[in-house]
Amino acid sequence: MWRAFCFLAVAQVNGLRHACRHTRAIMEMRQMRYFLALADELDAARAARLCGLSVSGLGRHISDLEESLGCSLFRRRAGRVALTAAGAVFYRRAQALLASAAEAAGEARAAAAASRARIRLGHFGAWWRERYARGLRRYEEQSPATRLHESCYVPAGVLAALRGGEVDVALLEWADLGLRIDFNIRRIESLPALVVLPAAHKLAGRRSVSFADLRGEAWVTWDERHFPGRGHRFLEAAGKARFVPCIAGEAASEEGMLERVKAGDAIGTLPAGQGSEVPKGLSFVPLRPSPLAFPVFVAWRKDADHEEELDRFASALLESRG
Repeated sequence: MWRAFCFLAVAQVNGLRHACRHTRAIMEMRQMRYFLALADELDAARAARLCGLSVSGLGRHISDLEESLGCSLFRRRAGRVALTAAGAVFYRRAQALLASAAEAAGEARAAAAASRARIRLGHFGAWWRERYARGLRRYEEQSPATRLHESCYVPAGVLAALRGGEVDVALLEWADLGLRIDFNIRRIESLPALVVLPAAHKLAGRRSVSFADLRGEAWVTWDERHFPGRGHRFLEAAGKARFVPCIAGEAASEEGMLERVKAGDAIGTLPAGQGSEVPKGLSFVPLRPSPLAFPVFVAWRKDADHEEELDRFASALLESRG
């Protein structure tokens, strides 16, 4: 950044004098500060004291700057110092550029502080707050100045938001190998499956049901475009149980699946941790024994500016796994 500012000043001086057409070295920002000190004081001894240098040391820096520009910035006669025409132009530009550099540095520090002071979390339902409340409270105690900004999506939307930089950390149901190249990923837990039945279903009052109990039922599964992995896991689990489900349709949202089941023409599945409140007209019954489970991962970008803070947040969630 500093070198870019210096090049702008060089370009301004070069435009005024043919002698400044070529630069033989890249200026340092401190050289511009030393130049401004001498230009303000027009006295080498006073300028050197302000810069914490010897007079000869200040002189060497000014000479190096003039050499890099290819033109003289000061006239030196009988111990007196004055700006040349090129020096006067460079003085105005150097003042503005150093002020801009200081402003840019301040904005960068403010942006870094702001990023450390907030975490943008992407999730797929408010259920997570209740389930991981203990870890969340511990994190808030450890990092009271950090604010959590939440955004809710369908599972595929969370993944897209994480990849697109819209969120810093995300709760996911699906984490393939390719995702692990750019992101830290930890499995929090695997949620057991609930079977979603109409409240009037003959099995609605059971403490649990098995795939064998559900033969002949029509199923509504999950649209993989919105819920990556859910449909595949269901079919894989059914295969392990030697069960061939009759698929009546796919749901693009949890609300759509629940409404379809409530209408009485199909049954479905739902992760257990997200079924603490049972909607009217429905019944949630644990599926046992069953190889079907819904994993929950926490993921965040490896090169994030506040990666350590994100790691602390993820660790807090892991501590409260169900």
